[in-house]
Parts: sequence; C-alpha cells; structure tokens
Amino acid sequence: MPSYTTAGDYEEHLPTIPSFPVLKDGGKIRVLTIGTTPLGKQITAFMKDLGAHARNPGKYNLDVTNSGRLMMELARFRPHVVINCAEKSNLGDSERRPEGAIAVNSIGAAKVALACRVNDIELYHISTDQVFSGFGEGGPYDETADTYPVNAYGLSKLLGENAVRAYMPPGRFLIIRVGWLYGSEVKDGPAYEASETFIRGHGAERISKRAWISDRERGTPTHIGEAAFAIVKNVRMKMLPWGPTAVHVAPKERPISWLHFLEDDFPLVEEVDEKKAGLRHPKVTVPRYAGLIPSIGWETEGYHQSMSRFRRELEGFGANFREYETSGEGT
Repeated sequence: MPSYTTAGDYEEHLPTIPSFPVLKDGGKIRVLTIGTTPLGKQITAFMKDLGAHARNPGKYNLDVTNSGRLMMELARFRPHVVINCAEKSNLGDSERRPEGAIAVNSIGAAKVALACRVNDIELYHISTDQVFSGFGEGGPYDETADTYPVNAYGLSKLLGENAVRAYMPPGRFLIIRVGWLYGSEVKDGPAYEASETFIRGHGAERISKRAWISDRERGTPTHIGEAAFAIVKNVRMKMLPWGPTAVHVAPKERPISWLHFLEDDFPLVEEVDEKKAGLRHPKVTVPRYAGLIPSIGWETEGYHQSMSRFRRELEGFGANFREYETSGEGT
C-alpha cells in the first residue's frame, strides 16, 4: 500500500488552518522533516499543502547518526523548523540489538537537538507512548505522568527525550508523543495484518486466512494521517510552550485492545492464544495498560470516525466492505 503524497481526504480540514505566511524576502517557511517514516512523509505532504517549502530527505541523504551530514543539510537548506521523526521502532530488533536503537533514538536525537541549538532552529521531536510502563494502574497517561520504560525501544526513546531537553533552550522545542499508529501507509502491526487479510479474503484473491490479533494490551489506536494533521496544525500555530515540554497526540477515547478496535470492521480477525501460538517475544516486555490522554488542542478524531477514514483508504486498494456487509457475513 503506497504512502500519501497529498492531503487528499483531509482537504475539508485544511481551509481551517491558515497557510504559512510569505517571508519578507518573498520566500517560504522552510520545514525539514527528518526520517522517512510514514508519519514523516505525511507531515511533509501536509506542510506542502499549507504553502511551506518542506523537505524530507531519505536516510542516505540525511542520517541522524552522522553529525557532519546533518550539519551540511542544515547549512544547505537553512530550515526554520525541524521535525525529527527518525527512529528505530522494531521492538524485537531493539531488544536483540539495543545499540542500533540507542544510536538512532538516543544519540541521533541528541545530535539533531545540538545541531538545531547551534543553528537557532525550532525543533519538534517525535516520541512514543512506550516511555511509560503500562503496569500497575496503567494508562491512559497525560504529559505530566512519570516515565518508566520497560523495553529497550522505550528506554532509547526516553534517553532521546532527555537529550532534547538538555540541549534545546526553553520555548524552542517540543516533544510530541504518539502511540499505536495505523493507516494505509503503515506496513506492520495488527491493523495492517487485519486489513491485508480482509483484502485477500474479500477481494479478488479470495484467500481463506485469518488475522490473529492480541487482546492482551490496551492503548489508544491513532490514525497516522490524523496524527500528522494535528502536528502540522500546531506547528503552523506555533504551539511552543514555556511550561510543559511534552504533548500527547491521541483520540479522546478510553484505551482499547487491538482486537476490540478491529473486530467489528474486519471479520477475519480473531483472538490469538499467544502462549500456545508462541507469538510472544520471549525477551520483550510491552506496556500492558498504556494509552495516551491527548493534550489540549492535540486531539485526533474518535475511534469510529478514524475507522471510517481507514476503510475509505482500504477501498482504494481492493477492500470490498459493501459486498461483505450485503452478503450477510457482516451481520
């Protein structure tokens, strides 16, 4: 499934956001998005729609672990704003090879922050709900909650947050936490597995297969396009606080499991007995009761609206929801 290249389905919201102003020299606001993640690509697309000169160079052109290349890119492009989406996010890989996650998520974040400080550039740093433990009473968590990561990925992201706070001056940076992202651009995770299975089972291929989804953890599933829209909206409105240094992007809903989130719309989804199936990562601990409470002004649409958007996206890739619903299977 290809990534977005334009705002597309979000055009009805874009007129509510003023376009970026033209600079005194007649130029545009320059926004550098670091990291070729689906979130980074969507943020760049929205920035262009609002009239910014937005750039999202690939890893080979801009590697956060390479200070020299990073400084050269900042000197060449001279951005007014940097949004750092670069990360190593695979939980299993991070646990097996934590040095890779530390290199990008921690040391790389520190290098980006230092480069932005030296060049007096605003920095928006993307982080994760995995900085919270999810144990005990668990989430949902607001931006003032104590952090306590329980896996290597979460620890590497928390170290990155701390580096940003250490290097950047107050009022010139913001840490933006997101979690449980899904959408037609995201190529992994439960929502991807469910959508791929549905397309094959109710599309041309008619493959008889089921998606086995966990009912164990709780979180706040967030559509990646809506997360990107909330970020772009607030960057445009220059929401850089002098008080709290972190904000949360999430729907204003209670945490839910992936199984309960997906099962009504994707009939080939079933709960998996993880212990029997051997699907649990034996050395990876994940937050069990997590989820984020959205910060004021950073809310995304609710679960129902987000799922409707996701379904419309999937229909463009062959998902036949109408046939499924009229066949009687969906009742």
